[in-house]
Parts: sequence; structure tokens; C-alpha cells
Amino acid sequence: MKVSAGQTDHKPTETNPQECIIQPGHADSVYKVEVRTTSPGGWYTNKFPYLVEIDNYGVAAEKDQDKAKSDIWGYDEITWFVIQPQWYRHKFIEYLITEIDSYNENGHMSVVGKRWPTVVASGNGANTYYAAKKDGDNKYFNDLTFIKDLWNKLGK
Repeated sequence: MKVSAGQTDHKPTETNPQECIIQPGHADSVYKVEVRTTSPGGWYTNKFPYLVEIDNYGVAAEKDQDKAKSDIWGYDEITWFVIQPQWYRHKFIEYLITEIDSYNENGHMSVVGKRWPTVVASGNGANTYYAAKKDGDNKYFNDLTFIKDLWNKLGK
């Protein structure tokens, strides 16, 4: 992922998220790559499948760095994701799925259900991202209904 063109350094707000995109050929991305190889299991394929996910690996940017010039606003992917407003998280998930589907049939999006951000970044005090609500716990992100509805809409 990388910061969308034209973005300037800012903290995400309800009306102004930190926008990102994916781009074939950026960094170590495998989007649109057709890997012809023998798998570790010994079978050969012309179209090796790949899985895309919002990862929790990386280091936050230095405090004085212009975060808009870094790949993911200076965060690992999941930390960036959880600090965005809910409407933008939903828009971004749909964007990822439809964009990856448009590249080729090799790529598949794994929507995150539970992941640990590098830093506690959510406004609700959660130190873990949960898409679904846990009974009796208000530290969740309430994205599960959207994900289920999106899967149905896209025929997944």
C-alpha cells in the first residue's frame, strides 16, 4: 500500500481519512504477477495463487517525518487501518477486493477479523482489532455486518 497522490501530512478525522491505494509494481507487491513455478508440494502451475491481507508488520515513522511521504502514513498496515474512520475502512476493504479481483484470478483478499496493531491507536481503547462484536465488550470495530453484506454483494 502507499499514500494516495496529492495527500498531505495530517491525522485522520471522521471527514478526512489518510487515503491509501495499492499499485502493481510498488515495493514488493505481487499484484498482476503471474508466477509460473513448482510449489513446495511438488505440483507445477502457470498461475500460482496469492493471498492479500492487511498485515501487522512494520515500524512507525519517526515523529518528525512527513508521514504522507511514507508508504502507509508511517504505520504498519493494520495500525493505519484501525485509526481510519469506519466509513473509510469499509470503502477501503471494498476497494481492495474489487481492485485485486480486476487484476487477475490469481489474487484473493483475506479480510481481517482479528489483528494486533503495532500501537494502541483506536479511539475506543482497544489494543486488538476485532471486526465482530464480542458479547459484553465495547472494544470492537463493528465491521462484521459490512463484511458479510459485501461478500454477498460481490458473490463471494
